[in-house]
Amino acid sequence: MRNGTNNPDQAIDLAASVIQARNKFPTGLAQAEDCLRFDLSALLLGQYVAQTNPAKGAAVVDLGTGCGAAACQLLLMRQDLTVLGLEIIPEQAECARQNAQLLGQENFQVITGDLGDPASLRHLRRHSGSGQQQQFPVVLCNPPWLSEADGRPSPTPNKNLACRGDDSSIVAFFKAAENLLCRGGSLCCIVAAERLAHALHSLPERLNPVSLRLVHRNPDQQASFALFQAIKRKRAAFVIERPWFLAD
Repeated sequence: MRNGTNNPDQAIDLAASVIQARNKFPTGLAQAEDCLRFDLSALLLGQYVAQTNPAKGAAVVDLGTGCGAAACQLLLMRQDLTVLGLEIIPEQAECARQNAQLLGQENFQVITGDLGDPASLRHLRRHSGSGQQQQFPVVLCNPPWLSEADGRPSPTPNKNLACRGDDSSIVAFFKAAENLLCRGGSLCCIVAAERLAHALHSLPERLNPVSLRLVHRNPDQQASFALFQAIKRKRAAFVIERPWFLAD
């Protein structure tokens, strides 16, 4: 672990602080004021991506990484991966960088940018270290679920940006994923269960849904979340996986 010092005692202290932070996770993550707080959905997404078993050493993109909760969860389970996060809100992007440092995850890098801006996507490819034409085997996202008409909007613009959008918002996430993925690469996504039909309908033609897993808080309750995987330019039988019961 690089620690910026040649002092062995300071290196031991840093390692101990990282272990402590990992043991406390997700408690203690930095989160920007006046921005959407991460919730269970981010942690579920990180676990789900790990369960799809990305290839060892793969570079993964987290679109709309927020404070980095999903990426940090993934890297705690798969330390061999590299994650590049893209976040439009500078304060949240800085929190994600702080959280990567807190957890000793040097393989998590965060770029401030807009997923709808081709220049930001080119920056992601260059930042991967593999050149401008780099494409990725895995993209994950937790896109805005609520429409602008659902409920009372937040008085905080940054919170609205993270959780609300029009019909084009989720399409923008999926188009960015399609742009970044290699042939056969997978998009992993989480949405509220009631938004699943809209999400699947919004997938670009080249992203084919191949698996679905519904998440229930209790066995006697309706699904709260839907996790799904879509593969670029590759068709496969659609699999509905065993439900995920959080109470188990």
